[in-house]
Amino acid sequence: MEEKIRKCPICGGDVKLMANPFHKEDECECFARCKNCGKEYGLPTVKLKILRNLRVSKTTIKEATKAWNVGKWED
Repeated sequence: MEEKIRKCPICGGDVKLMANPFHKEDECECFARCKNCGKEYGLPTVKLKILRNLRVSKTTIKEATKAWNVGKWED
C-alpha cells in the first residue's frame, strides 16, 4: 500500500516527489514539486539511491515520503 503524500502548504495542491541525479552542488538531490502552483521544496535529508536500471530505489522513495510528510524540507 502506497503512503499518502501531504498536500502543498502554499496552495493545497497535489505534490510529486522528484529526484535530480544531475544536481549542482548547492541543490538537493531529492525534492517535492507542487503540481498546481509549481513551488519546489528541497528534501536535504534524503540521499538519492539509484538502481542499475536507473530507477530510484524504494528506500529513497520511503525516505522522501517520510521527510515530506513530517516537514523535513526547505523552501
